[in-house]
Amino acid sequence: MSEQQKIRRARRLLTMAEQARETARAELAASHQKLNAATEERQVAEQRLHEDDRRVGGSPEWLLAELDQEARRRDLKGALEQEKKADAETVLASQKVAEVHQKHRVLERFHNNINDRIEDASRRKETMDADAFALVIWSRKSSTPNS
Repeated sequence: MSEQQKIRRARRLLTMAEQARETARAELAASHQKLNAATEERQVAEQRLHEDDRRVGGSPEWLLAELDQEARRRDLKGALEQEKKADAETVLASQKVAEVHQKHRVLERFHNNINDRIEDASRRKETMDADAFALVIWSRKSSTPNS
């Protein structure tokens, strides 16, 4: 495999890693949005649970109020579960972003190393060609008699 093929392959790998990193960041942002929405929902459910508007009245009214209070407790429980699930998704998304970022950095260094190696080889070849040219010019000047 030639050096140019290696650099093209490394560039493709780096591009794929950059795309994966952007995708992982987008997923993390979405999971943060879900977490924020779940937190707001939980806060609303807590507020509704603390709103106790039971008054003096007959047993049917108390029974309805108690059923309403129980529904609010279930809503809060569901909101807490959603928040916990969203928090877990956010943690996983954060870990994925860290892993993808690390992989991107490794591929970036790999790409840069190959690129540097190619540039160094090119500079060495140019230097050798310049030295050979200078040697030819010097030998021509030294072989011709001074007039």
